Formats: sequence, structure tokens, C-alpha cells
Amino acid sequence: MMRILQMVDYFGNFGGLERFVYNFSLELLAEGHDTIVTALEAEETDWGAQAVPVVHIGSMDNWEAAIRDYRPDLIIWHQSTRSSEIVLRMAGEYPILATVHAPICPAGGRLFRDKDEICCKPGGLGCLPRWYMRQCGASASPKAALQGLVQYNSAIKALKACRRIYTVSKSLKDFLVIDGLPENNVIIFDNTLGGLAQFYPELAPVASDAKELKLLYIGRLVYTKGVQYFLKSIRLLRERGIEATGTVVGDGWYSGKLKSMAEELEIADAVRFVGKVAGQEVHRWYERSDVAVVPSIWPEPAGLVVPEARALGKPVVVFDSGGLPEWSQWMDGIYVSRHADAEDLADTVETAWNHLRQGTAAAGVSRAVPVQAEETPEYRRINIIEDLHSVSFS
Repeated sequence: MMRILQMVDYFGNFGGLERFVYNFSLELLAEGHDTIVTALEAEETDWGAQAVPVVHIGSMDNWEAAIRDYRPDLIIWHQSTRSSEIVLRMAGEYPILATVHAPICPAGGRLFRDKDEICCKPGGLGCLPRWYMRQCGASASPKAALQGLVQYNSAIKALKACRRIYTVSKSLKDFLVIDGLPENNVIIFDNTLGGLAQFYPELAPVASDAKELKLLYIGRLVYTKGVQYFLKSIRLLRERGIEATGTVVGDGWYSGKLKSMAEELEIADAVRFVGKVAGQEVHRWYERSDVAVVPSIWPEPAGLVVPEARALGKPVVVFDSGGLPEWSQWMDGIYVSRHADAEDLADTVETAWNHLRQGTAAAGVSRAVPVQAEETPEYRRINIIEDLHSVSFS
């Protein structure tokens, strides 16, 4: 058994990475390992009945001291921006593995906002003109652009210092390789931590004469999450005579713009903004919905909201963006819409809605699909807990 110290910039009560770190910690403890989560910032959490040990670090110097006090056999870095520095400091003394849950990008999103197109360029000095010409940066400040580039370079350097890099989808692996990381050191793992080895339930049917279509979005309210397309699709569905309503669970800097957009689209009465919901409370919002929608326009790596919704019997409509379509390799009830296309999103939601009313799933029959590892090697997802034992400590 090992002493495993985990590193993450922030650990709190909302978000896919936070949920993963909590579940991952429980799995490590269940396997008999000793583990702690160290975070620059930490809040009380309500992910489940069992608590995991969390240490609020507060500063880089405190982080280094905490590592030396704990004397880990292994450090697992859940890659995030500010912690690159400490990884570079400690890589010569301790074996460090990384989990990567998002693209590495100076602007943070690998998205050209002028046309909502995904960026497939390697990071580097070329990002500076694109920051302005393609509007990939959220801030117009040259200082912010330079700081983003410095943080990008530091993150790539830190990842190259790690013994192994685990990532959550083929899409994200491809981006990491574009950024110069060695392909044979980047491994795709199952971020559901065994959920892919389970049966998913039949899609929850609705009455064939149901009038209201209840849509659900759960996630951060930022531009790259595409909630603006979710709102536009509701307007389009209502124009078609479908009584579509939407619930938006989450918070973020873009929330004010989204609420104004709902007013402009004349759907404010049909959309409810719930705000941030902690931990397990999100489940009751799934129960009240018919279809979950994940309209990310950045290359979403492998949002856990997809298997979470599907495990609760809900079909999920996703944009063809990043690793989102890859979930359809593992479960039915996943509907893929053209990237950043509100009209096609409305069409795809309507298709899912019609299948529910007819009692059929995307594959034509409402059924649970046993997860089978694809024969195609690049889509295979390994068990990260088992793989830890194969790491060389020499």
C-alpha cells in the first residue's frame, strides 16, 4: 500500500474535477492506500457521507513543507494552473503522476470566440496575435495574454517532468500531443472510476401525450460552456409549438449575460436559473427533467455530467465538441448535435424528446448497454487505480 499525496489548486463543492478528486480519494482509501488532498484553496464539501482528508495549503512554501511532512511514496497532480510551480520544484525528489481534465491553453479554452471555432494550433508565441485576431482571450489586456502564455509554458514543462500523464478522452490526448507531450506517456483513463463497467438503466419514458419538455443544464456559467446555445434552442423549440422549459443549475461570470439573453429571447418565463447547487443535491434536478443538455463549444474533455445524467435514466444531448461524442462509445441515449449550431441542437433535442414519448432510445430500443471496451485501442480507457501499481519508483 502507498502513501499518496494529491495536489489540486482548488477543492470545493461544485465542479467535475472536484467530484472526480472526491471519488478518486474514496477509491484509494478503499484499496487500503493512505491519501490526502492538498489544495491552495479549499471549502467544505458535501459530495457524500464519507469525508476525505483535505489540507488547505494557502501558499507554495506551505505546499512544499506539507509534501515533506507527509513523505509520500507518490504524488498525483490534478493538473491546474497555479500548481505547476510546485510540481517543477518537487519532480526531482518524488515520483509525480498527472491527471489532465482540460486542454492546456494560454486563453484557457482552445476556442476562437470570433466564430466559436475550436483551436487546433499548438500553444506558443503564435497564441499572442490569435488572442486578439481570433478573440480567444477573455481579456483584452496584453498583460493577461502574456501571463496566459507564461502559465501555459509552465504547465507543459511540469507535465513533461511527470512520470506518467493520465487524461480523460481521446480528444484531450490528441490536444496534449499537439502541445508536444510524448504520445506514449499520455494514457486515457476511465474518469467514472468503474462506472463504464456498469449497466446503464433504461431511459425514463414520458407519456406519449406529454406537453411540457423539461430540459436541464448543469455546469459553470461561462461563455465556453455554450449555455447561450441552450437558450436559443429553447426559443426555437417554442417557436415550433413545443412547450420547452429549461433549468440552469450553476453559477459563473457569464450568468448576468445569460439572464439578459433569456429576456431578449422572450423566454425568461420558461427558464429558471437555480444558481450553484452543492454536491449530491443536483440529483433532484435530474429527477425533474426529461433531457439533459451539454452544449459546450470549447473542446469539453469528458464532462462527468453525461454519465451522471445517463445513470439516472436521462438521455443526454451534446455538441460534437471535444470528448463529448466519445461517451456514445460506452452507453446509449447519447445524442450528438453539430458543434455550435442552435438550430441543429433544437432538432436533436426534439428527436430525443420524440424517442422518449415513443419509448425508444437513440439506438431504436430503450435498453441498458453493457459497457464493452472498444477494440479500437485509441478509445480504450484504463483503470487508473490498477495502473498506479505499474509505475516505476526508481
